[in-house]
Amino acid sequence: MPSIPNVPNFNTYGAGADYMYKNTLGASLGAERTDFLQKTDVSAMGKLNLFKTPSSSLDFGAGATRSFSPFIPKSSWEPAFKFNFMKSF
Repeated sequence: MPSIPNVPNFNTYGAGADYMYKNTLGASLGAERTDFLQKTDVSAMGKLNLFKTPSSSLDFGAGATRSFSPFIPKSSWEPAFKFNFMKSF
């Protein structure tokens, strides 16, 4: 990465863990940290496979996310929902 004076470092690092049971039901946990913003994000999600073929998949996910930072004095768990369609060629 180039060194540019007076530009802050927005690098983010984190980790996550996923578990999938019989390619149908799954769960994931994750955490990310951005030092410059003094912010940590955490999430917990559940996943349900709705449709699967050898070349495509449709999943529904639901869970919650939360951010911790001295600049966000009162953060709470926020709901999160997603649909994910994946197609292989």
